[in-house]
Amino acid sequence: MSYEQRPSIIDLIFEYESTLESDHLTFFAEETYCQLIDYYLDDQQVDRAMEAVERALTHHPFSADFYLRKADLLIHQHDHQAALDTLHIAENFAPGNFDIQLMKAEALSDNGHHQEALDLLAGLGSFVSDEELTDLYVTQAHVYDNLESYEQMFFVLKAALEMDPAHEGALEGMWICVEATKRYKESIEVHKHVIDEVPYSYLAWYNLGHAYSYQGQYEEAMEAFEFAFLANEEFEFAYREFADLAFELKYHKRALDVYQEILQRFTPDSDLLLRCGQCFLQLDLYDPAITYFRESLKFDPMNDEAFFHLGESYTFKENWTTALTYYVRAIEIEELREEYFASMGEVYFRLGEEDRAEECFKKAVGLASQDSQYWVQYASFLMTTGRETEALTLLDRAEEETPDVELQYGRIACLFALGRRQEAIYRLGEALAEDFDKHPLLFDLIPEIELDPDVLTLILTYRL
Repeated sequence: MSYEQRPSIIDLIFEYESTLESDHLTFFAEETYCQLIDYYLDDQQVDRAMEAVERALTHHPFSADFYLRKADLLIHQHDHQAALDTLHIAENFAPGNFDIQLMKAEALSDNGHHQEALDLLAGLGSFVSDEELTDLYVTQAHVYDNLESYEQMFFVLKAALEMDPAHEGALEGMWICVEATKRYKESIEVHKHVIDEVPYSYLAWYNLGHAYSYQGQYEEAMEAFEFAFLANEEFEFAYREFADLAFELKYHKRALDVYQEILQRFTPDSDLLLRCGQCFLQLDLYDPAITYFRESLKFDPMNDEAFFHLGESYTFKENWTTALTYYVRAIEIEELREEYFASMGEVYFRLGEEDRAEECFKKAVGLASQDSQYWVQYASFLMTTGRETEALTLLDRAEEETPDVELQYGRIACLFALGRRQEAIYRLGEALAEDFDKHPLLFDLIPEIELDPDVLTLILTYRL
């Protein structure tokens, strides 16, 4: 049950904050202060939490627990020396306290004293219980993280999870070192073991999803991310990872369903609304796509991608003038995106402004000279405007920048258009042998040869 559902904590907060306004130091018990501090932390009111800790120490000046809480807040505020000073005071009231020593090691490391932190932890290892040893391993992992010693971090967290598969601190740290060390296969094994012991561990499912994704096992990754948010319906990251992966795999309806669930459960933002619009666009539902892109811009008026996709939506609706307006706006915000210029070039061509179209295509290939699609798009424009020889010269230059079979198919189209049929047929055989699957590009560039008997015979030969 959330704090908001407990009238007692609301009454307590009201009473406490009333004393702040009156500057009257009303006495509260230690347990009450703990409730107040936890409430403010859960509500992400860190300054209020620190204020409550200071008040608690005024009334309970010998409480090691409140000094420990203060030190923890100082660490998260990156005031590490103040945290160490606070922990020294706490040690006076609770000498040898294990939690104080762990936090001291964390603060030492955060303050640059990594070896001193490791020495402190090594000295604790012989005198702790299994449960405490797990926490010690997790603190060691924090030090190794600061040192960027990710191999050591991986192995201590693996040891921690072998002792306590449900330890959230270990699970939260594990993905950092897995990504750094690329131990994806081992990560899969570790997290499968965790899930065998704790089937509803949402963090284990989440980490497993990442490992599968990096291994190229995308279906398994999606399943793992789905289990993660089913295990914890408030775990927004898992929803987003699932939806983003589904979108990349072109499962646009599945992605859209989850993006819209995120909108219902969590705070919307510009990128999330943009993704919804992109899904609708991919599903050829242009009007709802436009609605979402416009909503995206309400959250971020400088979202160039939203303007660009509005342009795409109106392009698909063949509303060239409106599309152009949005492409121009996108480029005003971000002038180094080649796809923006390429799309704007197509619209200028549709509007009969060939000079401006060519300027855009030149800009696109200038920004992405290693990407063959923009060279082919520029060549297609030249062919369409009756400049086949220029198109052929352009593609020759493109092959110097980025040898790609798409450029070969583009050259073949130019050769057919120029009447150099024998050379075109010869080069088509070479291209089909290199990459048969890309041959439809030829028909996109020069549709009339799709029924050419010699071309069809050659394609059938290589298909066999």
